Amino acid sequence: MSPFEAYRMFTAVKLHFNSDSYDYFKYHGKVRVDETKFETRRDKYHYYKLTKRVDPLLLTVVNLFHNSNMWIGDLFTVENEKRYRDRKAVLQAIDYTVKSQMAEYDSLDEALNVVNGDYPKLLEDYRRDKVSPETLIIVNRMNAGKVFDYWSNAINDPVVWPDLSHRLLKYEPFLGNDKLNRERWLTLF
Repeated sequence: MSPFEAYRMFTAVKLHFNSDSYDYFKYHGKVRVDETKFETRRDKYHYYKLTKRVDPLLLTVVNLFHNSNMWIGDLFTVENEKRYRDRKAVLQAIDYTVKSQMAEYDSLDEALNVVNGDYPKLLEDYRRDKVSPETLIIVNRMNAGKVFDYWSNAINDPVVWPDLSHRLLKYEPFLGNDKLNRERWLTLF
Protein backbone atom coordinates (compact mmCIF):
# COMPACT_ATOMS: atom_id res chain seq x y z
CA MET A 1 0.00 0.00 0.00
CA SER A 2 1.39 3.36 -0.99
CA PRO A 3 0.92 6.48 1.17
CA PHE A 4 -1.51 7.84 -1.41
CA GLU A 5 -3.55 4.62 -1.25
CA ALA A 6 -3.54 4.92 2.55
CA TYR A 7 -4.82 8.49 2.18
CA ARG A 8 -7.56 7.31 -0.17
CA MET A 9 -8.53 4.48 2.18
CA PHE A 10 -8.60 6.74 5.26
CA THR A 11 -10.67 9.33 3.40
CA ALA A 12 -13.12 6.68 2.15
CA VAL A 13 -13.60 5.11 5.59
CA LYS A 14 -14.04 8.53 7.18
CA LEU A 15 -16.62 9.43 4.54
CA HIS A 16 -18.35 6.08 5.10
CA PHE A 17 -18.87 6.84 8.80
CA ASN A 18 -19.79 10.51 8.28
CA SER A 19 -22.09 10.30 5.28
CA ASP A 20 -25.44 8.62 4.75
CA SER A 21 -24.95 8.53 0.99
CA TYR A 22 -21.42 7.08 0.76
CA ASP A 23 -20.89 3.35 1.27
CA TYR A 24 -17.29 2.13 1.38
CA PHE A 25 -18.27 -1.29 0.03
CA LYS A 26 -20.63 -0.09 -2.67
CA TYR A 27 -17.93 2.16 -4.13
CA HIS A 28 -15.07 -0.24 -3.31
CA GLY A 29 -13.30 2.40 -1.23
CA LYS A 30 -12.98 4.78 -4.14
CA VAL A 31 -13.20 8.51 -3.53
CA ARG A 32 -12.16 11.53 -5.55
CA VAL A 33 -8.77 12.49 -4.25
CA ASP A 34 -5.92 14.04 -6.19
CA GLU A 35 -2.41 12.63 -5.88
CA THR A 36 -0.77 15.98 -6.62
CA LYS A 37 -2.74 17.62 -3.81
CA PHE A 38 -1.81 14.73 -1.53
CA GLU A 39 1.88 15.45 -2.16
CA THR A 40 1.42 19.01 -0.88
CA ARG A 41 -0.31 17.96 2.36
CA ARG A 42 1.54 18.73 5.56
CA ASP A 43 0.26 15.58 7.26
CA LYS A 44 1.31 13.10 4.56
CA TYR A 45 3.92 11.66 6.93
CA HIS A 46 1.10 10.07 8.91
CA TYR A 47 -0.09 8.24 5.82
CA TYR A 48 3.44 6.91 5.37
CA LYS A 49 3.22 5.63 8.95
CA LEU A 50 -0.16 4.04 8.22
CA THR A 51 1.33 2.01 5.35
CA LYS A 52 3.75 0.35 7.79
CA ARG A 53 0.92 -1.15 9.86
CA VAL A 54 -0.03 -4.81 9.57
CA ASP A 55 -3.74 -4.01 9.15
CA PRO A 56 -4.17 -0.32 8.30
CA LEU A 57 -7.85 -0.77 7.38
CA LEU A 58 -8.78 -2.26 10.76
CA LEU A 59 -6.80 0.42 12.60
CA THR A 60 -8.66 3.08 10.65
CA VAL A 61 -12.13 1.50 10.95
CA VAL A 62 -11.91 0.82 14.67
CA ASN A 63 -10.84 4.35 15.50
CA LEU A 64 -13.19 6.12 13.09
CA PHE A 65 -16.03 4.04 14.52
CA HIS A 66 -15.14 5.50 17.91
CA ASN A 67 -14.59 9.07 16.63
CA SER A 68 -15.68 9.67 13.05
CA ASN A 69 -14.07 13.12 12.93
CA MET A 70 -10.60 11.91 13.87
CA TRP A 71 -7.54 13.47 12.25
CA ILE A 72 -5.02 11.03 10.76
CA GLY A 73 -2.35 12.05 13.28
CA ASP A 74 -4.57 11.01 16.19
CA LEU A 75 -4.68 7.48 14.85
CA PHE A 76 -1.27 6.77 16.37
CA THR A 77 -1.89 7.82 19.96
CA VAL A 78 -1.43 5.27 22.75
CA GLU A 79 -5.17 5.24 23.45
CA ASN A 80 -6.08 4.57 19.82
CA GLU A 81 -3.41 1.89 19.46
CA LYS A 82 -4.88 0.17 22.52
CA ARG A 83 -8.39 0.44 21.06
CA TYR A 84 -7.10 -1.22 17.88
CA ARG A 85 -5.42 -4.07 19.80
CA ASP A 86 -8.55 -4.63 21.90
CA ARG A 87 -10.85 -4.76 18.86
CA LYS A 88 -8.43 -7.08 17.06
CA ALA A 89 -8.45 -9.45 20.06
CA VAL A 90 -12.26 -9.39 20.13
CA LEU A 91 -12.45 -10.17 16.42
CA GLN A 92 -9.96 -13.02 16.72
CA ALA A 93 -12.02 -14.59 19.53
CA ILE A 94 -15.44 -13.47 18.35
CA ASP A 95 -17.20 -16.75 19.21
CA TYR A 96 -15.94 -16.73 22.78
CA THR A 97 -16.59 -12.99 23.19
CA VAL A 98 -20.20 -13.07 22.03
CA LYS A 99 -21.07 -16.25 23.92
CA SER A 100 -19.52 -15.04 27.18
CA GLN A 101 -21.15 -11.61 26.94
CA MET A 102 -24.57 -13.06 26.16
CA ALA A 103 -24.23 -15.64 28.97
CA GLU A 104 -24.70 -12.78 31.44
CA TYR A 105 -28.42 -12.67 30.58
CA ASP A 106 -31.01 -15.23 31.60
CA SER A 107 -32.86 -14.85 28.32
CA LEU A 108 -32.77 -12.91 25.09
CA ASP A 109 -35.91 -11.06 26.15
CA GLU A 110 -34.17 -9.86 29.31
CA ALA A 111 -31.26 -8.55 27.24
CA LEU A 112 -33.29 -6.86 24.49
CA ASN A 113 -36.56 -5.72 26.07
CA VAL A 114 -37.20 -1.97 26.31
CA VAL A 115 -39.17 -0.98 29.42
CA ASN A 116 -40.81 2.48 29.62
CA GLY A 117 -38.62 3.86 26.83
CA ASP A 118 -35.37 3.18 28.73
CA TYR A 119 -32.38 1.40 27.27
CA PRO A 120 -32.49 -2.40 27.33
CA LYS A 121 -29.91 -4.18 29.49
CA LEU A 122 -27.75 -5.19 26.54
CA LEU A 123 -27.48 -1.61 25.34
CA GLU A 124 -26.82 -0.30 28.85
CA ASP A 125 -24.00 -2.82 29.19
CA TYR A 126 -22.59 -1.71 25.83
CA ARG A 127 -22.54 1.89 27.02
CA ARG A 128 -20.68 0.71 30.15
CA ASP A 129 -18.13 -1.12 27.95
CA LYS A 130 -19.26 -4.53 29.20
CA VAL A 131 -20.51 -5.59 25.76
CA SER A 132 -18.68 -5.17 22.46
CA PRO A 133 -20.20 -3.50 19.41
CA GLU A 134 -19.68 -6.79 17.58
CA THR A 135 -22.04 -8.50 20.02
CA LEU A 136 -24.75 -5.91 19.39
CA ILE A 137 -24.31 -6.27 15.64
CA ILE A 138 -24.43 -10.08 15.77
CA VAL A 139 -27.56 -10.07 17.96
CA ASN A 140 -29.19 -7.67 15.52
CA ARG A 141 -28.18 -9.82 12.55
CA MET A 142 -29.44 -12.98 14.27
CA ASN A 143 -32.85 -11.34 14.46
CA ALA A 144 -32.89 -10.25 10.81
CA GLY A 145 -31.96 -6.66 11.67
CA LYS A 146 -35.13 -6.14 13.68
CA VAL A 147 -33.49 -5.47 17.05
CA PHE A 148 -32.18 -2.05 16.09
CA ASP A 149 -35.52 -1.22 14.44
CA TYR A 150 -37.37 -2.24 17.60
CA TRP A 151 -35.03 -0.17 19.76
CA SER A 152 -35.38 2.84 17.45
CA ASN A 153 -39.17 2.73 17.89
CA ALA A 154 -39.21 1.91 21.61
CA ILE A 155 -36.35 3.95 23.10
CA ASN A 156 -37.25 7.51 24.10
CA ASP A 157 -33.84 9.00 23.30
CA PRO A 158 -33.70 11.26 20.24
CA VAL A 159 -29.97 12.02 20.63
CA VAL A 160 -27.68 9.15 21.70
CA TRP A 161 -29.39 6.05 20.31
CA PRO A 162 -29.89 7.33 16.73
CA ASP A 163 -26.20 8.25 16.50
CA LEU A 164 -25.09 4.96 18.04
CA SER A 165 -27.42 2.97 15.77
CA HIS A 166 -26.03 4.77 12.72
CA ARG A 167 -22.42 4.04 13.75
CA LEU A 168 -23.18 0.36 14.45
CA LEU A 169 -24.90 -0.09 11.10
CA LYS A 170 -21.96 1.59 9.35
CA TYR A 171 -19.50 -0.66 11.22
CA GLU A 172 -21.39 -3.89 10.47
CA PRO A 173 -20.13 -4.51 6.90
CA PHE A 174 -16.52 -4.32 8.06
CA LEU A 175 -17.03 -7.44 10.17
CA GLY A 176 -17.46 -9.56 7.06
CA ASN A 177 -20.05 -12.19 6.26
CA ASP A 178 -18.14 -15.03 7.89
CA LYS A 179 -18.50 -13.42 11.33
CA LEU A 180 -22.12 -12.49 10.68
CA ASN A 181 -23.25 -15.83 9.26
CA ARG A 182 -26.58 -16.63 10.91
CA GLU A 183 -26.03 -20.40 11.05
CA ARG A 184 -22.83 -19.83 13.00
CA TRP A 185 -24.74 -18.22 15.84
CA LEU A 186 -27.82 -20.45 16.05
CA THR A 187 -26.34 -22.34 19.01
CA LEU A 188 -25.87 -19.10 20.93
CA PHE A 189 -29.51 -18.59 21.77
